[in-house]
Amino acid sequence: MIQPLFLLLALQAAPDVSTPGTAELAGARWRELKDAVDDEREVQVAQLAWASARTVALEYVEGGGPGAPAGLKIRARWTVRSLVEAPFLGSLIGPGAEIQSVRWDGRPATIATTRFGTVVLGRVARGSATLELEAFVPGDPTREALALELLPAVTGSLELSHTPAEGAPRLVPALLAGASKVAPVRVGSRFWAGDGRLELRLEPRAQTPEGDAASQTLAVASVGVGLTVGDAALRVRARVRWDLRRGQLANSVSLRATEVGDDLELTGASVRSWRRAGDRVEVELQSPVSDRLELELTWTRAIPSGAESSLPLPQIVPDAAFRTTSATQLARDGEVEVLPALAGWDPITAAELPGWAQGLVEGAPTAAFRRAGVGEGRLELLRYEPVSAPPAVVDVASYTIATTREGRTLTRAHLELRNERAAFLKIAPPPGARIIGARVAGETALPARGEGGAWLLPLQRSVETVEGLISFPVEVALIGEGEPWSRRERRELALPTIDAEVAVTRVTVYLPPDYDSRLDVGDEDIVDAFTEGEGIHYGLGVGGVGAAEADARFQSAVRSWLNNDFEQAQRELDALEDMGAKNENIERLQSNLYVIQGQSDGKDKSLERRVKEQAKARAGAQQRALEEQRRRAESYRRAGEYEKAELEYKSALKLGEQLERLEQRESVEQQQANVALQDELITLEQERKRKRAIVRRESKKVGTKASKSKDKLGGAGSEVATTPSGSSTDSWAASRLAPPPEDVEGLLNPDSFRRPRETGGVHKAPLRDDDGRVIVKMPDGRQVAVEMPEQTATITPAGAPANAAGARWGRGWGRCGARRACGRRDDRGRARGRLEDRRARARDSSSAGSFARAARPRRPADDP
Repeated sequence: MIQPLFLLLALQAAPDVSTPGTAELAGARWRELKDAVDDEREVQVAQLAWASARTVALEYVEGGGPGAPAGLKIRARWTVRSLVEAPFLGSLIGPGAEIQSVRWDGRPATIATTRFGTVVLGRVARGSATLELEAFVPGDPTREALALELLPAVTGSLELSHTPAEGAPRLVPALLAGASKVAPVRVGSRFWAGDGRLELRLEPRAQTPEGDAASQTLAVASVGVGLTVGDAALRVRARVRWDLRRGQLANSVSLRATEVGDDLELTGASVRSWRRAGDRVEVELQSPVSDRLELELTWTRAIPSGAESSLPLPQIVPDAAFRTTSATQLARDGEVEVLPALAGWDPITAAELPGWAQGLVEGAPTAAFRRAGVGEGRLELLRYEPVSAPPAVVDVASYTIATTREGRTLTRAHLELRNERAAFLKIAPPPGARIIGARVAGETALPARGEGGAWLLPLQRSVETVEGLISFPVEVALIGEGEPWSRRERRELALPTIDAEVAVTRVTVYLPPDYDSRLDVGDEDIVDAFTEGEGIHYGLGVGGVGAAEADARFQSAVRSWLNNDFEQAQRELDALEDMGAKNENIERLQSNLYVIQGQSDGKDKSLERRVKEQAKARAGAQQRALEEQRRRAESYRRAGEYEKAELEYKSALKLGEQLERLEQRESVEQQQANVALQDELITLEQERKRKRAIVRRESKKVGTKASKSKDKLGGAGSEVATTPSGSSTDSWAASRLAPPPEDVEGLLNPDSFRRPRETGGVHKAPLRDDDGRVIVKMPDGRQVAVEMPEQTATITPAGAPANAAGARWGRGWGRCGARRACGRRDDRGRARGRLEDRRARARDSSSAGSFARAARPRRPADDP
């Protein structure tokens, strides 16, 4: 398919266009189009039109002599779609075609003929438009394959018609589509192909019988290539697989292999023999294959010498495949760096490689890619070639010597050393002197005895940067014995001998008390003071006052860099800049931080990649910490401790972002790991929200149940109290669950309840009947009238005589076991009448059916 064009052209069907492929535009229109192109907000891919469908009808015309060549009549129809009103510009048909008609939505279309073919311009105004083409392409597909170049579409079909002459054999079409020459799916006489490039052959029916199994074969191919880059050669191992969806592969199969070494080897379980002719590889099979065919290819290619070189990416195109999927993995087992330049390939992690592309590399994998079809690309190879230099170089050797009248000397040697590969620094003290202490890069060093009385100081390697090695200080203290000083004397002071090249030497001598030097400034290299410059040879440029602090800060920055604490290293360098300190060491370390921060200038790609690799190699502890944080987060998540899990996930994600900066640009391993961490954090938040919602629903259910219990016990919605006087709903519900008391009056005993002040209970005025007694609804549904005297509470069933206060209730919670007693005390008829009368008054009361809970006076201690 043609890639979207961001340059919009307006072609006019003017007959006087002087040069093919050009158009005349008014100045205002040109400025309008130019402004639209310059404005990125107006030029969007979503506004461009594309060909969504294509149908092509071909008719083979046999040659009729001079002036009537053989060829193909083409009738094609496209459906062009767009999300909004937008122009469409595309290459309609390749060169050599005779255009007969081009119509856009039924009207003559605007076209331009160039040496590359015919270009059509239209505008999609209503979501879709129709493009029609009638043309003739000369050529004889019965002799050789005829190439057609048509405007591609997302989907398409092609059908060929041919009426052979009487007695002539019937011709059967064979079609290859795309740059990889894939055989499209064929259903009957129609091919399904929307590709821009087509190759058509016509063969006699006898060579390709209709209904032959081979003509109905549908295979999907997979190509996996593993590239291992060594110091001198590129080792390649490829795997090609055909998966048969329909039909079978006959006794042979072929593929095209480009950029392949001369030592190509091909193996496979079904291979009988194979031969190579240029880029074509023909494979003879043991027997027809109807399920899967797998081949493996191996070869090597020499890597060009030099610091920078490149090799093209090998391409393997299997024939007789409807669709091809490719995957490539890179690895290295030497010092050569690999920068893949693979346009159209999607970077993936090693775990995302399909099974048919795994196990093809040796050494340490560095990157993996995948794409549909077969793609091109190049491998940029960078070889690190160190400059020939001494193992160790002393930039500045600074000696400070203090002397006494007795001839003793105390010497402090401060060396700024750049070490590339030396293990020790050999120092030989002058005669009569000995070493009393040494420090290397701020750490105490233990020198060892060497030959001839020399001392060996263990060294560390200098930090490697894009701009060069960083020097580190080596400090040595020596004490010596000599002859006492005379009144007037000229004496030479010997310095230690160092087994390294020294760029600059500075000596400061402090004479014994009462001694003065007769040498003036300028005599025999005598200077008044040492200057501070920008170079490493002249310190940090802050003078003697802040030199110690600046040096300490810089050493802290170096240690932070070596610990992969890049933020702290940058803060130290920023503090040095605020102090005014500046030298080559600072600039070199800053260049490394620029690489990690993605702000490098890209002048030396080999060193930049080397710096990242070294930082990644030091990140083992960070990787382990990341895995531990992720493990703890998952543990907290399973335990339901979402707050702790969130903190662990966020900490791991922050560490993962730091590790991602150490990856090379073609590697996406850590990036995908960070995406997975982010997804887990999102899932954690969703789980926490679901749990909160469940808790809220359960709380509402509990509250609803409590309300229903309250309604059942106390008549919700009525004007009576919701809890008994001096009690709470919980205590009242608990009293219901307890065994029923023997005495009804015990239900109203205030001692069995807690005070509202202690429990937050609610107290309202109780409802009373006409006689002033409180109406109480018992648990079984009965209503009870309660008389409230000052010292006692009398409970009688509604309608019962007032003197029935001492009645006892059975365990049925509602059946009065004192009726017989009540009857013995009063007349049965009179008692029954009073009972019915009180029941009627209770039914007429507006508070009937409610449960009034009233405060009751405490019973006296002597109350039976």
